[in-house]
Amino acid sequence: MLDLLYVNELLVITHFCTRFKLLIFQTFLKLTNCWLLVITYKHGRTQVMGWVGGRTS
Repeated sequence: MLDLLYVNELLVITHFCTRFKLLIFQTFLKLTNCWLLVITYKHGRTQVMGWVGGRTS
């Protein structure tokens, strides 16, 4: 997990991806004080999936 990321930075990443018309699906997992962002988008005919995690403390 990455402790240097914050929710505000995630909103910037989400807005950045939305501008390029990517299909974004966000899923936040509330395990203790950790969150997880899952991003999926299509690049040509390939579907790419990535995640970003961190702590909200």
